[in-house]
Amino acid sequence: MPLNCSIERGALMIRAVGDQQVGDGLAQLEAGIELARDVFDRTGLRPHTFIDLSASEESKSTPELQQIVGYFAANTPPLSGRLAMVAPQDLLFGLARVFSGYGESSGLEAAVFRTPEEAWIWLEGGPKA
Repeated sequence: MPLNCSIERGALMIRAVGDQQVGDGLAQLEAGIELARDVFDRTGLRPHTFIDLSASEESKSTPELQQIVGYFAANTPPLSGRLAMVAPQDLLFGLARVFSGYGESSGLEAAVFRTPEEAWIWLEGGPKA
């Protein structure tokens, strides 16, 4: 299933739907990186990243999570390196927390939330979770 990428509220919005292979997801993320690059080229601003896992059925291994983190770390800029994830389901919340830990050790500022509202508050400069 796809990753749907768009720019919303000045951030790169990534909505994961269903499950897919890491390689396919990274290829789809390239379109999102191009959207962020366009924002950066036009405005000089580096968009934050918002990942919505509400409709996801992902279950990634440790090496797969590290590969995805590496992709985000390698694409800063045009991305800001500040990344909020929404994961209402317990399993995905736990996986997102592991991802967040790997992200922090790779230079990303990442946090996981249960609701989009909490994620937007943090992403736009509010307190960290």
